[in-house]
Amino acid sequence: MADARKGILLLFWLLAACGWGCHRQSAESARPTTGGRTEFTAPAWGNPADGLQCRLRPVKRLWQAGETPVFKVDLRNQGKRIFALPVEPLQPQRVAIDRQWLNWPAPASSGVRMTSFGPGSDLADLPLSLPPEAARRLTEGRHIIQIAFVFEGIEVRSAPLEIEIVN
Repeated sequence: MADARKGILLLFWLLAACGWGCHRQSAESARPTTGGRTEFTAPAWGNPADGLQCRLRPVKRLWQAGETPVFKVDLRNQGKRIFALPVEPLQPQRVAIDRQWLNWPAPASSGVRMTSFGPGSDLADLPLSLPPEAARRLTEGRHIIQIAFVFEGIEVRSAPLEIEIVN
């Protein structure tokens, strides 16, 4: 009986020592590969700006040269304020390619409808393709992509995300 208790205590101690984690890394978490390169990491949320956060997720990580990368955008409001967001099209104001910021082309629409985006609200899986000017900058190799929205004067940036262009 005492040995069983010791075994259970040892098990709990081992689990606690590794943060109850000993959890498996997700398929997209960073880990070294052969040749010293690091695999891609899971998309992260950008820093909060007045409670708003943005996350940029690639549809895939490897793109053929000449192919326009496509992403999914997630927005969330963890603040206390209600924001007005355009219903369609919801597009960022800027995009960064390898840390160089470019203005996103303004949508060709008249009379944008707005909706409220209150505390606790989430928008997920919004489709987004890079504008042609930004996509042309993507040569073969790895690139860092980031987007920024501006809602009522508050800039909300995604965390930087890495994609790769191959031939």
